[in-house]
Amino acid sequence: MAVTREKLLAFGKKRRFETVSIPGLGDVRIRSLKELERSQFERDYQGTDNPDRQLEGKRALIAACVCNEDGEPLLTAADIAELAEHDGAFTGFLFDKCWKLCGFSRLDIESIVGNLQMTPAADSP
Repeated sequence: MAVTREKLLAFGKKRRFETVSIPGLGDVRIRSLKELERSQFERDYQGTDNPDRQLEGKRALIAACVCNEDGEPLLTAADIAELAEHDGAFTGFLFDKCWKLCGFSRLDIESIVGNLQMTPAADSP
């Protein structure tokens, strides 16, 4: 039996969450993006020729996904620049977890971050 319109529109409305354990820091909660948020992220960071904007995309995804226990963003747009000063293993680990939870493909991410070398997610930073 084919799915109904009502069933289709009701499915997937709840945001998904994952808790990521980071040694020395503790548990970090991340959330999936709703379709509008994902589309806005793609619009803002995909296909740009500006290398600074491409690199900022990784940090922007972290800021969009890291959340508190209530599911509200923990970081602000102002924190995106601050994340540039953090250890690359830490931000890379979080970024890998975020892009997977949000359902981005490798091709999506390569177009956002300008074909940067993607590394397999490690168990921890």
